[in-house]
Amino acid sequence: MWVAPAHRRQGIGSALVHAFEARARVHACSSFYLETFSFQVPALYRSLGYTVAYEHAPYPHGIVKFVMVKHDRA
Repeated sequence: MWVAPAHRRQGIGSALVHAFEARARVHACSSFYLETFSFQVPALYRSLGYTVAYEHAPYPHGIVKFVMVKHDRA
């Protein structure tokens, strides 16, 4: 997912993630998985209930790749 800089911090990313999750739930999905880098928006995903399952940090300049998951309560 990518949101143009001029449109960031307006709730578009959150809305896209929620729409994706809603569509997945129609197909009986209750676990969600994503990958992101530290220079992207892991804080957004944390705010949406995702937790870090794995961190991979072999990259230069302190960059970390995060594997994040979220499980519905239902």
